[in-house]
Amino acid sequence: MAEEKKAPTLRDLFLRSVEFGLGAAALTRETAQKVVDELVAKGEVSRAEARETVSELLERGQRQKEQLDQYLAGVVSGVLEKADLARASQVRKLEARIAELEARLLRQAGPPA
Repeated sequence: MAEEKKAPTLRDLFLRSVEFGLGAAALTRETAQKVVDELVAKGEVSRAEARETVSELLERGQRQKEQLDQYLAGVVSGVLEKADLARASQVRKLEARIAELEARLLRQAGPPA
């Protein structure tokens, strides 16, 4: 038997519209709660559905933010690599190495005459 497709609920439509329109990553808890509270006030979703919806939106937002952060980190790394610029951590390592070599040279040279 073929499975019947369920019509999307208002909650599903809301989640999809946020995901595609605003982007869940940009949605704050307060904004999500406000919109969902309005749906509850209109009787379009239950209080339990509202809590679940806010929680799901925030989880999706966190995942999207993490994906965006990873993507941007990759882009920035690529740009820095192409620009052939040293990172601050690389400069700090080189400075520490230079200081160590200078100290070693001073010890080998002995006291000034």
